Order: sequence, then C-alpha cells, then structure tokens
Amino acid sequence: DFGNSPYDLKGQNIKDKTIIHCTMNGTTGAKLASNADLILGGALINAKATVNFIKLQKPEIVSLVAMGARSTYGEKRTEEDELCAIYMKSLLEETPIQSQQIVKVIDSCKESKKFGDPLQLQYPIFDKIQALRINEFDHAILLERSEDYLVSKIK
Repeated sequence: DFGNSPYDLKGQNIKDKTIIHCTMNGTTGAKLASNADLILGGALINAKATVNFIKLQKPEIVSLVAMGARSTYGEKRTEEDELCAIYMKSLLEETPIQSQQIVKVIDSCKESKKFGDPLQLQYPIFDKIQALRINEFDHAILLERSEDYLVSKIK
C-alpha cells in the first residue's frame, strides 16, 4: 500500500479503485464534528468548490476548522491550515484573497521549509507543489457517516 504522501501515488494506476485514506488530523477533526449537520473536507486545491457547495446549502452557521497537527509534544496550530480557513472565509464573504498571496505566505511558513529538505526525505517537494495547487479541483468532498466510518464522496 501507500503512505500519506501524494508522491507515493505518483505514477500509480488508481483509476476505478477504492482508496482508503487515513489521516490522523483530518480524521480526528471530522470525528469531533460528528454532531454537525454537514462535514466537508476542504483544502486549497478545492477551496472554491467547497465554498460554492456550502453556499448552495444555505446554512445558518458555517464553522471553518483548521485541523493543525499532532506530534509527540501535543496538538499545534499550523500556518497553512489556518491560512486555508482564512482563504475559504474570504471566499464565503466574497472578498477573496489573491491566490498568489496565499502561495507566497505558505511558502514562507516554517512547516513549508521541510519539503525538499534533503535531511527530511519523507517530505518531498512534490507534495508541497501539489498542496499549493489552489482551486484546481472543481468538486467538494462530503464526509458521510457509514457505520463506524466516515466516507468521502465527491459532490
């Protein structure tokens, strides 16, 4: 199987296959939001599509939750997740931040520096490049409950 890196899937034929994606932070956050009427998985790559889907639902309350990261030192906020939430908020409020500004800020973040570092090969530069592809996917990702699991569905 594969790790949690997009690089691990590069060149793999996954068309028409069922993918089980495990992510500690995203899964934990989604489980904590289990009482929400609707849970979406959003990232910079599908931010606009996610916001458009939210607007179609016409919810009274929208909570944008930046997942952050966990480590042996506990939970911590991460600049790129916070900025993604801020960007999505700007889209919801129809005062969008320019995408090149998002890339510039994230590129200068501490977490961003580990990608491509020859001493941290588990963080290939390919993954950073993929993460900074803003609004390239035109679909939202809806997380639906199925027994004890959350299942991602493209909307």
